[in-house]
Amino acid sequence: MLRRIIFSLLLAISITSVHASDTEDKVINGFRFQRTPETKIMIYDQTNRNIGNIFPENKLELLDPFLIEDTLIPALPSVFKEFSQIQEVKILPDLDNHSGHLSASDGLLEPLLSHDIASIIVFSLEVLKDNDVTSLPVNTSLQHLWITFCTGKDDLIASRFTNLLSKLKALKRLNIPERIAANIEPTSLAGLENLTLCVSELDVKIQDIVQLPSLKRLHVNIRGNETDNIRKLAEGLKARTSPLFLELSCDTLTESHFQTLFEKQKYPQITGLNLSSGRMLTPQALFYMDSAFADNTLHTLVLDTPALKGEGLEIVVKSPYFKSLTCLSLPETTLNNQDVQPLMSSIATNTTLQVLRVGGSVTDVQPLLNGENTTLTALSLGGMQFDRPKVEGLFKLPGLTELDFKYYLKSGEKLLETFNNVRTSLTSLERLYINGVGKKSEQTLVDILNKGDVTKPKSNHPFDKYF
Repeated sequence: MLRRIIFSLLLAISITSVHASDTEDKVINGFRFQRTPETKIMIYDQTNRNIGNIFPENKLELLDPFLIEDTLIPALPSVFKEFSQIQEVKILPDLDNHSGHLSASDGLLEPLLSHDIASIIVFSLEVLKDNDVTSLPVNTSLQHLWITFCTGKDDLIASRFTNLLSKLKALKRLNIPERIAANIEPTSLAGLENLTLCVSELDVKIQDIVQLPSLKRLHVNIRGNETDNIRKLAEGLKARTSPLFLELSCDTLTESHFQTLFEKQKYPQITGLNLSSGRMLTPQALFYMDSAFADNTLHTLVLDTPALKGEGLEIVVKSPYFKSLTCLSLPETTLNNQDVQPLMSSIATNTTLQVLRVGGSVTDVQPLLNGENTTLTALSLGGMQFDRPKVEGLFKLPGLTELDFKYYLKSGEKLLETFNNVRTSLTSLERLYINGVGKKSEQTLVDILNKGDVTKPKSNHPFDKYF
C-alpha cells in the first residue's frame, strides 16, 4: 500500500482558522474589523486608517501602533477575546504611511503578555522611562520573542529586559539586537534554548553567552569588529562542554577568521554548524575545519555562500568529519553539475547522510544513482526540474521519503499523468514539495490528487526543519 503523499505547494491555498462572529464587520472599542474576500481581516482606527490585519494562520499584524497606543491598548483584551485563536503578533512599521515612527513602545508588551500568545515579533521597540515592567504579569505561554531594533537609554534597556525575561517562564527562543545584548548580563539569558543576537561595535559578552549550558542553538550575526568578536566566540566555544548547534553569519568571513575559530581546536560539543558569508571560502579556510571536527561529532553542516566553488566542496567531501554528517545543506551556491560530481559519487556509497539540499543549477544526480545508497531520506535540488526520466532514476534511492524540486508545466502536459508517475515510481515517498506550480495548476493538483492535507510550508524552505 502506497504511503500517503502530502503535496505542499509553495503557493497553496491557506486554510482559514481565525474566527470572528458571524458579522462581517465588527466594531471593538472604536476599531473596525472588516473581513476581506481573501479571508484576511483588516483593522481600521477611528480615522479609517488601516492599522493592522488578522491572517488565517492565527497571526495578528499591527502597523505603527505607537501613534494610537492610548486607544489601542485598552481595546486589546476585547480583541483577544473575540479572536481567541491568535498565536502570533507582529508589530511592524507602516512604511506606506511614512509616519516617522518605527514601531511601538514597551508599554504595549503588558496587554500582549496578558494573553496566551506563543510568539511576539517587534520591528523596533522604544524603551520609555515611565513604563515599569516589574508590574508585568508572570507569563507561561510566550515561547518566542523577536526584537529587531531597540531604542532608549542603556540603563533603562538593561533594567527593563532583565525584569522582562524573568517574567517569561516559557520563553525558549529569543532574537535580540545588539543594544539589548550589550546591556544585560548573560545570566539573564539562562534557560533559553535558542538565541539569535547581532554583534558589531558594542561590547557584547559573546564568550560568556556561548557557554550558557541550556543553549541548544546559537545564531551570532557579526557585522563589525569581526576579528575581535570571532576571537571572543572562539574563547567561549573552547570552554563550552554541552552540545550546541552554532550559526555564524558574517559578510566578511575571511581565511584569517577561519584560522582564529578552527585551527588546532577541538569542538566535539558542536554538533551542528551553519556558516553564512558573502565571501569566497578559500580551500585553506575549509582545511582549518578538519582538526576542529575530526572526532566525528559534527552531524549537520550548512555552507550558505554563493562563493563556494567545486574545489572547496571537494575538500569538504574528503574531510574527516564528512563521514559523520547526517545532514548537508548548500542552499545558495553557484555550484554546477561538474562541481558536485565528487559529492554525488561519495554519497552513492555513504552510510550516514540522510538529508541533502543543494541550490544553484545542479540537475545531474546520476553519480548518486550509480551507487547503492540506502540512507538518504530527503533530497532537495533547487535546479532540478521534474520530468519522467529523473523520477524513474530517483527510484533507485529506496529510502527516499521527501523530495523537493522546481516544476514547470509543459505545453500539452497532463498533470494527472505526470504526478501519477511520482506515486508509482517512488513508492516510499511521503512528502513532495513543488516550487513553481502556479495558481492555475495548484487547484488542479488539489482536485486530482485529493490525498489528505494540502498545506503551506511552515518555514522559508520545507527542509529548514533539518538545519
